Amino acid sequence: MNLNDQNIINNYNTYYKENEFWFNFMNDGYCDLDENDFPIDINYKLSKQLLTWKYQTNLYKKTIDLGNVKDGNILDIACGRGGGLKFINDFYNFDKLVGVDINPNHIKLAKSINKNNVKFMCNSIIDTNFKAESFDVISCIEANTYFSPYDKFIEKIYNYLKQNGVYIQATAYTEKYIELFEKTGLHLIKSIDITKNVRMSCAISKMRFKNINKDISDVFKIDEKRYNDDTSNYMIYVFKK
Repeated sequence: MNLNDQNIINNYNTYYKENEFWFNFMNDGYCDLDENDFPIDINYKLSKQLLTWKYQTNLYKKTIDLGNVKDGNILDIACGRGGGLKFINDFYNFDKLVGVDINPNHIKLAKSINKNNVKFMCNSIIDTNFKAESFDVISCIEANTYFSPYDKFIEKIYNYLKQNGVYIQATAYTEKYIELFEKTGLHLIKSIDITKNVRMSCAISKMRFKNINKDISDVFKIDEKRYNDDTSNYMIYVFKK
């Protein structure tokens, strides 16, 4: 493990409190909007545990749906505390679900909220050695910017994807290395700006958690302000091998 990985672990452990419900998810979420940019509530059934984090769950749904592959094997890179894979396991028909995260506290919580058919590994994706062409889908939610060297990160994704498999990336930053993906053999087939949807999710989540947990509410408050900046672009990218 390198110094950067350890710094990331230390940063998240500052906010780690074992068994606190809100640690199931770590993303800013996605709120559907109507033609006037007013929020639309989710229209699919969620468990009580996931309903608390319905907009954060909805970001995973938006991401997976854009990839248009909803069965087979899936790998979630930087899976955090496992809420995303719990939703994917409940809602889709994947046969094999695997999550990778460098933080042992995250992996411990992820295992506690998921069924036994969801497998977890405590490691950086760069240091893993899965069998080549093992996955139909690879996802990475708000985490791609943590990986270095970035070319090796992309190479791992390429090697682990089956032919015609998809890599789906939701990121708060415009992807700077599209050419590197293309050179590696991962071709961009979709990209959408969801900044408005994420900003609305933060605004609503800020209010929803105001009287539940101030720390959570403050996180969403800070991120809502960040997405008000016209230079901020929250994007979803879909690449195909």
